[in-house]
Amino acid sequence: MLLSVRKSTRDFIIKELRSRTHLTKEQDDLVTFCETLCKHYPCQSYKAAMAGLQQQDRTEMPPVLRNPGIHLADKRYNLSEECGEIDTIHHSDIDQSDYSTEKLEIQSGHYSHVLLDWLQWWTTDTQQLVLLDTRIGDKVWRDKLRCRLDLVVDYLARHNKLDILKNLVDEATKSGDHTIIQEIHCQASKMTAFTFLQISHYCVQHKLYLDQSDFPSLLKQMRYVGGPLLVPHPLASYPAHIQERFHQDFTQYCVQNNLPSLLWQYCFLHRVQPDVLSRVAQISSDIQWLDFFVHMYSVANNPHSTISLCEASVANAALAWSLDGAVIPALIGQGEVLTALATLVYSPRSIQQISPGSDMASMFGGLSMETLEQALQPYPKLHVALFPTSTIDKPQNDVTIYQLLKDNAPFSPSRLFGWQTMHRTTGEDSMRQLPHFSMPELVNRYAYTERIRYTYYLRQGRPSFAFASFLAEQLDSDPTTLSNKSILAACGTALWIGIKNFHNPQISCACVVFTEMLGQNSLLIRTYLQVGQEILLHLNSCLTGNIDRRKEQVRHNEAEIASWLCGCVIHQRKQATFLLGKLEEAISASLDKDTIPSTSFEAGQKWTIAVLFCQILHLQLTTRFLEQCCQADKWLPFLWFAQTHQYPKEQLQSLLYKFRSVHLQQHLHYVIENAETRASDLGQVQSDGQGQAKGKDVRSSLYVRIGLKKDADSVELSSDEEEQLTSVSPADDNDSGVLMVDVDSAPDDVFRVVFVTQSSKCQWKSLLQYSIVLRNPLFSELAACIPEASGLPCLCGWLVAMLDVKEHEKFLKNYGKFAGKWNMRHLGNIIDIYLQNNWVSTLANGFHIFQPDSPIIPFFKFSAEFSERRNLSQCKLLLGDFKESFHMYCHEITADERAAIFGDTDWFQQVIFRVLQHHFTHTQSLYDVLQLLRLLDSESIVLVFKFEVPDFARLVRMLQMVVNVPIPDVRFSGLVSSEKSEVDGECRRIVDVMVAKQMFHQAREFAREAGLSHDHITMAEVKDEKSKLELTPLWHSTIVRQRFWKQCASSFLKYKLSVEQATDFFQTEARSVESYQEKAYLYQLCVQHMETLARADTLQLIDQTYHTLSIYRIRAKMEQMQHGDSSDDFMEDIFEDDGSHLPFDTHDRKKELLNYGKMPREDEVSKELTEEETKALDLLIQELLDNGQVIESCRLATEFHFYSRDLVIILTCIRLALGTVTVGESMDMMMVSLLAESTGHRRLSVAATQNIGRMTKKSSMVSLASVASSTWDFLPAGQEKTVVSMEALLHNCHHGNQCCKQVLNCYIIATVLDKGYEDVVLDKEFSVLKELLKTSLPQRFWLASEFLSSSSLTNSEVAGFLCDSIVYAYKYSYGSEELSQTDPAHPQGERDLLFDPAEDRGVAGQFVTLCPDSSILGDRLLEVVTSMSEEQHISASLLSVQTELLILSHTCHTNACNMEGISHVLRSARTITVSLANTHNFSLMVRLLTGVGRFSEMTYIFDSLKINEHFELLLKKGIEKENSLKIALLDYLKRYHPSDIDTYDMVAHNFLMHREIAQMLESRARRGLNKYKDKTLENTTEIKTDLQNIVQDFTEAAESYYKESCLRHAQTCLRHARLVALQLQHLAPVLSVLHLSPGGADKLIASHPKFLEALIVSETYGKKGSWPNALCHNVLKGGDFRYLQDFKSHIKLTTALASETIEKFQQEQNPSAQSLNNLKKFLETHCRDVKLKYKVAQEFGFRDLLTTMEKGDNSSYIQDLVYLAT
Repeated sequence: MLLSVRKSTRDFIIKELRSRTHLTKEQDDLVTFCETLCKHYPCQSYKAAMAGLQQQDRTEMPPVLRNPGIHLADKRYNLSEECGEIDTIHHSDIDQSDYSTEKLEIQSGHYSHVLLDWLQWWTTDTQQLVLLDTRIGDKVWRDKLRCRLDLVVDYLARHNKLDILKNLVDEATKSGDHTIIQEIHCQASKMTAFTFLQISHYCVQHKLYLDQSDFPSLLKQMRYVGGPLLVPHPLASYPAHIQERFHQDFTQYCVQNNLPSLLWQYCFLHRVQPDVLSRVAQISSDIQWLDFFVHMYSVANNPHSTISLCEASVANAALAWSLDGAVIPALIGQGEVLTALATLVYSPRSIQQISPGSDMASMFGGLSMETLEQALQPYPKLHVALFPTSTIDKPQNDVTIYQLLKDNAPFSPSRLFGWQTMHRTTGEDSMRQLPHFSMPELVNRYAYTERIRYTYYLRQGRPSFAFASFLAEQLDSDPTTLSNKSILAACGTALWIGIKNFHNPQISCACVVFTEMLGQNSLLIRTYLQVGQEILLHLNSCLTGNIDRRKEQVRHNEAEIASWLCGCVIHQRKQATFLLGKLEEAISASLDKDTIPSTSFEAGQKWTIAVLFCQILHLQLTTRFLEQCCQADKWLPFLWFAQTHQYPKEQLQSLLYKFRSVHLQQHLHYVIENAETRASDLGQVQSDGQGQAKGKDVRSSLYVRIGLKKDADSVELSSDEEEQLTSVSPADDNDSGVLMVDVDSAPDDVFRVVFVTQSSKCQWKSLLQYSIVLRNPLFSELAACIPEASGLPCLCGWLVAMLDVKEHEKFLKNYGKFAGKWNMRHLGNIIDIYLQNNWVSTLANGFHIFQPDSPIIPFFKFSAEFSERRNLSQCKLLLGDFKESFHMYCHEITADERAAIFGDTDWFQQVIFRVLQHHFTHTQSLYDVLQLLRLLDSESIVLVFKFEVPDFARLVRMLQMVVNVPIPDVRFSGLVSSEKSEVDGECRRIVDVMVAKQMFHQAREFAREAGLSHDHITMAEVKDEKSKLELTPLWHSTIVRQRFWKQCASSFLKYKLSVEQATDFFQTEARSVESYQEKAYLYQLCVQHMETLARADTLQLIDQTYHTLSIYRIRAKMEQMQHGDSSDDFMEDIFEDDGSHLPFDTHDRKKELLNYGKMPREDEVSKELTEEETKALDLLIQELLDNGQVIESCRLATEFHFYSRDLVIILTCIRLALGTVTVGESMDMMMVSLLAESTGHRRLSVAATQNIGRMTKKSSMVSLASVASSTWDFLPAGQEKTVVSMEALLHNCHHGNQCCKQVLNCYIIATVLDKGYEDVVLDKEFSVLKELLKTSLPQRFWLASEFLSSSSLTNSEVAGFLCDSIVYAYKYSYGSEELSQTDPAHPQGERDLLFDPAEDRGVAGQFVTLCPDSSILGDRLLEVVTSMSEEQHISASLLSVQTELLILSHTCHTNACNMEGISHVLRSARTITVSLANTHNFSLMVRLLTGVGRFSEMTYIFDSLKINEHFELLLKKGIEKENSLKIALLDYLKRYHPSDIDTYDMVAHNFLMHREIAQMLESRARRGLNKYKDKTLENTTEIKTDLQNIVQDFTEAAESYYKESCLRHAQTCLRHARLVALQLQHLAPVLSVLHLSPGGADKLIASHPKFLEALIVSETYGKKGSWPNALCHNVLKGGDFRYLQDFKSHIKLTTALASETIEKFQQEQNPSAQSLNNLKKFLETHCRDVKLKYKVAQEFGFRDLLTTMEKGDNSSYIQDLVYLAT
C-alpha cells in the first residue's frame, strides 16, 4: 500500500484494510490526508497537467504578433521525456486526444502523483502548506486555519500573495486584532523586497505598523500617512504605552538632531505629558536647551502653575548664562544681582525682608547672607528693602519719573504708560496695556499684511508649504474645481525657479517635489537640472587663481548656465542647440577625466542625459556616442544604444559610412532597414522563451531570420541537393510545371532556391511553392516580380508563409500546398485567420506589397493601429484615408485600374464588416469598443455598406450608458447580433441591471435607444421612491403623500405609462388609504391620466372611475364640514399649500368661457345622495366655480342631477354672450326674476365714465362688477341691454363671479371691436389687445387692463408685446431707415401703429402702465437699445428712437423702484451720449438729460455740451420748468468750472435764480477783498477801482438776496459794502478798516472819533461790546458830546452801558479836571438812572450834583437809598 503507484490498486488495499480495521490511527490519518490531497489535486498525469496549462496559457495569453520564422521547440522542454510518468503502464495507453478542453480546464495545473510512503515523512505543517496551495484563495478555508495564522502568513510570504495579504490586513483593521500584523512582520524576510514594501505601505494606510518597537522603521512608515505631525496621531488606535514609548523615542530623536522647533510642534499637537519630556531630559542632561524646553512646555501645558513659572524662569537664566547647578548663587556670583532677583520674581513665595531668623535664605540657594548683602550694596533701595537692619541709611522717598516728566516734556505723560502701576497721574484715555506688534487695535490701524505665495516657499526649499499655499490660493478663487491651466502655470513657475537655482540642491529638489505633488511629470525639470549640473561640473573643472578668484568664477558660471537654461525654456530650439553643444563637451570631458572608454556601457549611460534632452526639446538626437562607436567598429554598442533610444532610421543610415569595415556597413544597413519587423520578431521570440537557446550562434540566427541560411536545428540535407531537387518526380504534382517541394529537400539559401526554380516550367509557381513550404515570404515577393505571375496567389502565398507553425500546418492541411489555384475564397479564409490571431498589421503589409492601390489597405492599417496601439487620432486619419480611397475606387478609377485590384465592392464590404465584427467580439474592454464605435460614427462608415449594418451612432449612445453605469459582464456581441431576440434579451438584461442599481433614468434612456418598452422602469422607479419615503417620518404627512402622488402622475404622463398600469397603481393605492380626501386625490390623478391617454375602449372605464371619484370628493367634503379646516400636519408650515386641493387645477380658460354645458333644472332632485351629501356637493361646486372650473362644475351637477343657482347664472351669461339666448327670452325663469329685481339699480354719471377712461393700472384692477351702475353709452342699444342684464346677474352671483366678469369683459371688447364673443375668446390675446388699443375709444386702456388682468398671459409676454409695439411706434414716427430690416413683421405701416409718439408723448406712458411688472418692460426696452448700438452706422433717426426708448426704460424702472435697472439705463445713456456727441446731435442729448432727469449722475452730458460749446441748449425755452435742472446746472458750474463766472451768471440770470446770483456776487466780492488781506493799501487808481467794484458786487448781492427774501444775507452784504466804501474814504491818509483782527477792530472802534464810521466797523465785525471804551475815550476823556448824540441816535444808552462806561473811566489814574467835568456833565445830562448817578457823584465828590439831587424830585428815593446803605 505504501509503495503502490496505481491509485486504483491503492484504493482497493485501503478499503480492505479499513473494513478489517487493520489500520492504526496514524495510518488512518495518513490515508485520510492522502484522500484529501487527491481531492485538491485531481490530476495524476504530468502530461495531462502540462497540456491543461498550455491550453490555459493559450486562452489567457494576450494577443501578440506571431513570428512566422520561428516555431515552438516543444521537445526541448518536455520534462516527461526526461523524467517519464510515474505510472508508465497506466498512461501508456492514454492518447493525447483524450484530453478534451473541458478536462484540461478542470485539471489545469493541480497535479499530484505521490506514494503513501512519501507522505508519511511529511510533517503536519508541510501537509497544510500543500493543501493551502490550492485553497489559499478560499476565505472560508483561511478562516478554518485561523489557529495556524503563522502557517498561512508563511505561505503567503513565500509566494508573495499580495492581494490576499491585503485582505487579511483589511480584516485585521475591522476586527482590531493586530496578530496578523505581527505575523507579517515575523515573516518579512521570506518576502521579496517589493512585496514587503507594498504590504507595509498598505498597512500604514490603515494605521497599522509592522514593528512598533523599531523607531526608525516606524518613523519611515509614518511618512506615507502624513508623518508624526498628523492629527490625530498615527498611533491613536494603539494602546497608551505604545504611544508614550513613541513620544519618548521621538523626543530623543529631536534632541539628538537638535530639532527644538519640531519637538515643540509635536508636543503641542499631541498634548504630550511633561513627564515624558522630563524622563528624556534626565537621560540627555548634557543638552542645555532641553531643560529650558521642558520647563517652558510645562508652563504652556499648565499656565496657572506658579511653580512651573519659577522653574521656567530659572531654566531660562541657566540657558542664557550657560550655568550649571545652583543658578541663583551663580548669577549673584557673576554680578548679575538684578537678573537673579528678577528670576525670583516668578517664585510662588514673595520676596520679603531678610532677618536673622527668617527662612528667606533658602530662596537664594544656600547663599550666605553676608555675600548677598555685599552684592546688594550697589543697589541701596534693594538693600534697605531686604536688610532693614543694615547700617546703611535708608534713602528718602523720591518722586516718580512720571511726575518729573509732567509739564517738562513735549508730550503728555498722563496719556501714556497707563499700564505702569507706579504711574498715578494717568488719564482716562491712557492705554492700560503695553503696546505690542500683535495688538489687534494697532494691527487693524497700521499693520501691512501680505499673503505669501507658493513661489516664496519654493525659494525657501519647502515644497509641502508651497503645495499647501498653492491649494489655498486656488481654492480661494474657485472652491469647486482646480483648473488644469493653473496647475500648468504653477509647474511652469516651478520650472523657472528650479533652473534659476539649479546649483542649489534644496531649491531645485523642492521644485521637483512640488511638480510631482501637483500630479505632473517632473521629467522636464529634472532633465534641465541634470544638464545644468553636468555643464557646471565641466566649467568648474577649469578654474584657476586664488580662492576668491575661484569663487567669483563659480558664481559667474552658475549665473551664465542659469541664463542658458532660462533662454532654452523661452526660446527652446534656438537656444537648445547651443546648450546641447555645451552638454556634449561636458560629457566628453567627464569621460576623459574618469578614464571611461568612449564606447563602453558606462559611457552610453553618461550620454543618456544628452539624448533625453534632445527628445524633450524635439531636437535631432545627438550622435556623438554613435560616431565614436562607428570609428571604433563597435557595432554592438552602436545597435544597443540606437535601439534603446529609438533613433530614426535615416539618422542611423547616415552614420554607417563611418564604420571602417565595409561588411559591417552592409549588414547594419540591412538590419536597420528591417528594424521594425525584426523588433517584433525579437519580441515574439522573447515572449515564447525559445529564441535564446544556449550555445546558439547569434550570427547564424541573424542569417536564418533574413532567409540567407537554413535553420541548423532542422533535418540535415544530403550533399547533392541540386541533383535531388532536379530529379524529383512530378507524378504527385497537381499543378503542371510546379516543383514538388518539401522541407527536407529544399536548398539552404535563397540563391540556390532561385537557381533551382529557374529550371522549372513555371518559375513563379515554384517560387511560391518554396515560399509556402519553407515559410519564407521572400520567395512570394520574388514570384510576384515575374511578369506572368498572378498577383492573387502570390498574395495568398505570402500571407500563408507569414503564419506561425500551428496555423500554417492547419491551413495547408485544409487547402493544400499548391497556391497557384488559390482564389478570393482562400484569401477570405486567410484574412479570417489573421483576424482571429490579431495579425492585422502583417495583413496590411501584405496588401501594401502586392496591392498598393487596394482601397482596403487604410482600413487594415486602421484595424492594426486600433488593436495594437490605440492611437485614436491616427485611427481617425486612417479611416478618413479609407473613405477617400474607397470613394475613388467606386467612382473615379477606370475599369482597367479596377480590374488590377483584387475583389469587388461587395467583397470589400464583406471583409470590412468581418473585421468590424471581429473587433466587436474580441475587444475585451468596453471602453475600447466605445472608442471604436465613436470613430466609426464620426466618420460615417455606415455609408460604405450597401447592406444593413448596425447603427453605430445608436450603439455609441447605448454603450456610453453602459460604460457610465458601469455594468459588468456585458456581451457586446449580443448587442450587434443579427438575431433580434438575442439583441433584445441582452438589452433587457442590461436594463434590469440598471433598474436593480436604481439608475432609472439611464435605464429608460437605454430602453428608448434599444426600442424596448420602459413602463416597468417607470413603475419600478415609483415603487422605489415610495419605499424610501415610507421609511421616513415624512410619509405620515398628508401633504407629503399628496405631493408624491402628484409627482407619480406627472411621471406617468411624461413617460406615457399605459392606462392599465396607471389605473391599477392608483386604484391599489386608493384602497390602501383611509382618508376620503386622499382617495379622491388618487382617483382624480387616475382620471386625468386616463383622459389624457384615452382610447375608444376605455371610455366606459373613465365614466365609472369618474363616478367613484365624485363620491369620494363628496365624502371628503363631508369630512371637512364635520371636522373643519384645522390641520395638525407637521409639514403644513414648510409648504405654502396644504396639498388638499385637487391636482391639475389649471384649466383651459378659453374652454371654460365658451362652455354653456347642460343647464341644471331646479325640479331635478338626486335620489342617490343624502341631505348631507347634497350640501357637500353644493360646497364642492361653489369651490369649483370660485376657481373658474365651469366644465367640471357642470359635469358634477349633471352626474348627480343637482341644481346650482350660481352655475345657472354663469351659464346664462355665457349663453347671452354667445347669443344663443336673449334677454327675457329662452332664459331660465329664475334668471328672469333676478333681472326683474335689478331694474332699480342706478347708473353712473357721465363724469364717472370719463374717470373710468382715465384709470391707471391700479385703478383698472377695479372690476366691472364693482361699478354696478356704470353707463355704457358707447355701446349699441341692444348690446347695452345685454351688458346691463349680465351686470345684474353678476351682482346675484355669489360664487364664480370672477368667471362672470371675464365673460362680461370679453363681450364688451367683442362689441367694441364689432366681433363675435367666441372670436374674442378664441383669438390670440395679443391680437385682441392690438385691435382694442388701435381704437380711439377713451376707455381702451381701462378695457385693455381688465382684459390683461383676466388673461393667462405672463408678465414677460405682456412686456414683450408692449416693447415691440413701442419700438415700432417710435421707429415709424421718426422714419427709421432700418424699420424694414429690423422689424419685417410690420409691413402695413401706419395700420399697425398702435399710437403716434409725435402727437402725444404721454400715450407711451399709458402703455407702460399696462405692464404688470414694469421692470421687465424696462429691461426689454434696454435690450432693444443695446442691440441698436451694436450696429456700425447709426442714423440720426435711430439715435432719436434710442433716446426715447431709454427715457421710457428709465420710467419703467423708476415706477418699479428697480435700482439695478436704473443703473443699467444710466450706463446705456452714457454709451449713447458718446454717439450723440460724435454725430453732434446735442438737442437729443438735452432731451435724454431732461427725460431721464438724473442730473447728478449725468454730468458727462454737461461736460459734452460745455466742451462742444452748446451749453446754451440747456437754457432754451421750456427748460426753465425743470427746477431740479436749474440747481444741477449751478452745482455743476460751481464744482467743475468755478472760474467760469460768465456762464454761471448767464445760467442764474436765465432762470432768475436771485439767491445763486447773490452768492456768486458775494463770493466774487470776497475774493476781491482777499487779495488785499496781507497787502498795504495805497491810494492808487487800481486799488480804488477794485474797491469800487467790490462795493458794487456787495450792493448787487444784497439786492439779489433781498429779492429772494434772504434778509440776513442781504444785511451782511450791505454792511460789507459800507465797510469797503469807508475804506475808499480813508485811502489818503490810509486808515485800514479791512481784514482787522478782533483786537484791532476793538481798538479802532474805541479810538475812532467819528461814530458813524465806527458804527460801520462795529456792525461789520460784530463788535457790540466795544462801545464802553469808545464812549469813555471820546466823550468822558475827549469831551465830544456830539459823538454821544450820534451814538444815542443809533444806539440806546442803557444803564448797564453807562455804568460800564463809568467803570472804564474809574480805571483811569489821575483823571484831569476836564475829564471830571465831562463826567459830571455826562451824569447830569445823559444818565437817567438815579441810583447810578448818585453813587458816582458820591464817589467822585460832586457835591453840587448831590445837593441838587437831594433837593430835587428824587429826594425821597435818594433818602431811602442812603438809609438802606447805612
